[in-house]
Amino acid sequence: MKATVTDATASHKLLELSSNMQQGFSSSFLLTPEHSLSEVAAALLKQGRERLPVVAQHQLLGWVAQKTLLAWLARGLNPVQTHLSQLLDELELSSGQGLAQRAESQVLTGLPEASLRLGGSFGEVCDQAVTVLASLFEVAYVTIERLRPDPIQGARVEIVSVLADGQLHHGGELPLAGSPSEQVYQTGQVYTCHGELRKLFPTDIFLQSQQLRAYLGCPLLTPQGYVWGILHLMDRHERPFAAEELRLLRIFTERLSTEWEQERHSQRLEQQAQRQRLVYQIATDIRSSLNLKTVLRRAVARLGEALQVDRCVIRLVGEARVISSGQDFFEYCQSPWPSVRQSFADHGAVTEDVLRQQRLIAIADVEADERIDASSSEYRHSRTRSLLVVPLLCRAPESNEALLVGIAYLNQCARVRHWTVADQQLAQEVSGQLATAIQQATLYKQAQQHARQEALVNQISSAIRSSLDPEAILEQTVQLLGAALNVDLCVIAIGSLDQEAFTQIAAWKRQGRASPPSRTVTIDNSHIQALIHSPDPIAVADIRQATELDQAMRERFESWQIRASLAVATRFGREINGMLGLYQYQARSWRSEEIEVLRAVADQTAIAIHQAQLYQKIQLHNQLLERQVQERTEQLQLALAQAQHLNELKDNFLSTISHELRTPLTSMKMALQMLRLDTSPEKQERYWQILNDQCQYEIDLVNNLLDLQRLEANTQETKLEPISLELELHSITEGLQSSFLARQLRFTLSMPQHLPLIYSDLCSLRRVVHELLSNARKYTPTGGEIALQVSLEATQEGNCLQLQVLNSGPGITPQDLDRIFDKFYRCQEANRQAVNGTGLGLPLVKKLLESLSGQIKVSSFPGQTCFQVRLPLVVVAE
Repeated sequence: MKATVTDATASHKLLELSSNMQQGFSSSFLLTPEHSLSEVAAALLKQGRERLPVVAQHQLLGWVAQKTLLAWLARGLNPVQTHLSQLLDELELSSGQGLAQRAESQVLTGLPEASLRLGGSFGEVCDQAVTVLASLFEVAYVTIERLRPDPIQGARVEIVSVLADGQLHHGGELPLAGSPSEQVYQTGQVYTCHGELRKLFPTDIFLQSQQLRAYLGCPLLTPQGYVWGILHLMDRHERPFAAEELRLLRIFTERLSTEWEQERHSQRLEQQAQRQRLVYQIATDIRSSLNLKTVLRRAVARLGEALQVDRCVIRLVGEARVISSGQDFFEYCQSPWPSVRQSFADHGAVTEDVLRQQRLIAIADVEADERIDASSSEYRHSRTRSLLVVPLLCRAPESNEALLVGIAYLNQCARVRHWTVADQQLAQEVSGQLATAIQQATLYKQAQQHARQEALVNQISSAIRSSLDPEAILEQTVQLLGAALNVDLCVIAIGSLDQEAFTQIAAWKRQGRASPPSRTVTIDNSHIQALIHSPDPIAVADIRQATELDQAMRERFESWQIRASLAVATRFGREINGMLGLYQYQARSWRSEEIEVLRAVADQTAIAIHQAQLYQKIQLHNQLLERQVQERTEQLQLALAQAQHLNELKDNFLSTISHELRTPLTSMKMALQMLRLDTSPEKQERYWQILNDQCQYEIDLVNNLLDLQRLEANTQETKLEPISLELELHSITEGLQSSFLARQLRFTLSMPQHLPLIYSDLCSLRRVVHELLSNARKYTPTGGEIALQVSLEATQEGNCLQLQVLNSGPGITPQDLDRIFDKFYRCQEANRQAVNGTGLGLPLVKKLLESLSGQIKVSSFPGQTCFQVRLPLVVVAE
């Protein structure tokens, strides 16, 4: 089949372009409508070979081939399926095989540009692309998809444009998982399937319903190599895809990616311009008004419109990062979504994170965020799906540190929204302007309030200077203060901590309000105690919800019908001389400026109270001095008694230690003398044994004394290490078995199986167990029983290790139990049975356990004694 040119205009354009492309090229060849384009190319090349370099011939041939494809497309012919190979064959015949092959890439590269009418929107370009590709490849489906990552519900694909059986469609989303798109997305490579598509993807409902069998998918890549979309070709028949088709499809995808990047760039420029306009409008509003509410009402609407959200709320943040009351609530809400002014969800932990971290928090799906209780009535009412919380930050004028003045909440209700970087940047930029507006309006408002406060304080100061009657001054003070701050009751009480009470001296109440029946308040209630220990006024917005007040004080306030209070202790110098309180019979949130007014008036009131109390203090001064002398005398007497007691302890210690040190020395001296006098081997062995025993006794005594001294001085180092309790207990008891057998004592050790490794000080733990077992051996009669029981217990303080050492015997008397852990103390049974010992073993055990955060208890009755040890259990992780 030979393609002919029937459009004379196109022919003339072809000749004109060929003439312009190559200077000096003869255009004497006349193109007629009967000539084929391949003949045109052959004629042009024949005339140009002698004058044109190879590169120019290549360019001309490629251009002719592109125009040929355009002509075929204009006639509805399919150059890929029908004529592409024919064209290349003709080019090869007319120009030579080498030159035709070099032109092939230019032919394919020029096809998308020649077939797509560029200059429209990206959607229009996609529509053209799927239409051209469906015609070129003669397939049932051509689809362009855009990837939508979703970490919550899984990635999905958005349909940009699809040509299905000749019909053009747009929109819709499909899951990525289990589809051919997933293969392309994961590999970033072309994926083909010639006929087994439905078998390979049995869970893809779309493939099954449309009975699609052949597939060719090519990734759409960003300049950085990331997959942003996929171009699919699908057919209902088995169909192989040739290499030329794959190359052509890649060229189309490159062109589409270029168009997509241009579209994104245009969108970014438009968004940037929109952000600049919005920020400029808000900045203009800020400069045009110092009325904070007016500025914020405009700003919240503009912010909501710019970000295209369903709802936008701005809450102001007061001092100590406390969210302000409903009067500082600004809302923009799109229909049909409900207003949340009366039931605003404060977002709990999310708001706390913003207050603490002062950074933006973006939540795509509130139901998937563990910080939010999406089942609450407030959330069900608001119908919020996505949330963007933005702190309003400015710079503090004094310290230049970041200052949080408000929080903006942006809600998406219609759908889950993934907040883009551009969204967040716009929100942060606008929040900076809003924070500046809030700061400026707040400073202006503070200046006005400061002027009113200063006028009130000056008026009270003038009254103090103009009168010598303290009570009249205080009456005028409560009248001025109560009226200025619009409260129901204002009270001044005088007193001191020494008097342990404060008595009402002046009160002002609004007309029709009752006065509190009590005129005296003692300092033993929680409210007065809080005022005493706080240098600042204490504000209670609602008495019924004030956890800082005890039940008695809340009941007293309610009996006076008081719901809110603002009070401060008046101080002259460092002395508290009274109380100044403002009270309301309804709940009331006290503003910071009201607190500052009360603070300033309290300073002046303290001066007036001081004048009233000065004479009374002089009278009480002598009584106070007498009391101080008496207290000092009692302290000296107590100190003297303590010194005498310590002296007695010192004498007893020296007496006891001298005796204990001298006794083994005497025995050693006698043994040495007998060794010199008696030379028989048996007796010498006996004397050597005495020397060894007494020397060891002396060493143990000195070591015990040194260990006790280190433990009492907290200089004993504790080395924690992993310990196998089972092995160590067996080791200790095996070392004592011979001494148990020598006295025919029955010893039993019981412990749970598979005791865990624990962290403790091995030396201290071994010494505790050894001392307790040795002590039991000493006081157990011949043929008696000793038991060591080990158990693990759970207590309110945590898991603990319990050791019990039990032995049979006469027991310990109640008198001895009280002193059994005293140094050098020997119980009556020890003296009666002449049991060896220094009286340091049990005190040492107690001190060692204290160093391990443990404790020891002893119980005894005739027939049995039990020492119980408890240690906190720190298990070594396996």
